[in-house]
Amino acid sequence: MFRVAICDDEQAVCWEIEKILLDYCKTTHFKIEVDIYPSGERLCHSLEEGEMYHLLFLDIMLTNLNGIDVCDKIRTEYNNEDLQIVYISSHQGFAMQLFEGRPLNFLVKPLASEKVISSFEKARYLWEKNVAVFEFKLNHTNQWVKVKDIQYFESDDKKIIMHMVKEDIAFYGKLSD
Repeated sequence: MFRVAICDDEQAVCWEIEKILLDYCKTTHFKIEVDIYPSGERLCHSLEEGEMYHLLFLDIMLTNLNGIDVCDKIRTEYNNEDLQIVYISSHQGFAMQLFEGRPLNFLVKPLASEKVISSFEKARYLWEKNVAVFEFKLNHTNQWVKVKDIQYFESDDKKIIMHMVKEDIAFYGKLSD
């Protein structure tokens, strides 16, 4: 399942992006899950709790923790280079500051639906091309790991132990799945 996060303090913008994506995916029969965050702090809290996303639409001008700071946390503190980030803003003067976060795109408000869809399709293409992942649930949150990091699986009663290069992860499931 392709997971998208939208982080903007303007609820109408979040709903607009969500509607564009859901309507588009309905026509293409591609399954996505969308979560909305009204602040950078809430998004970061969810990421710290283990939530994972493939694509993030991130407003730059957030109160308290702005989008550039959120991106910096994602790339440096959480060491996440796989999350594709699309900045959104009505201000265009941030270009030089944004490069450090290696964004996928920068969209100017008001948003054009074809630009949102184009960014989504680019992120989807990169995900499908570059990152084969194994998805599972751990503590009621969706998780995934890169297939190349998995060495083997082991069954222990109702638990599956995934042996990886750097760590082992245990979760409930069936080995046949």
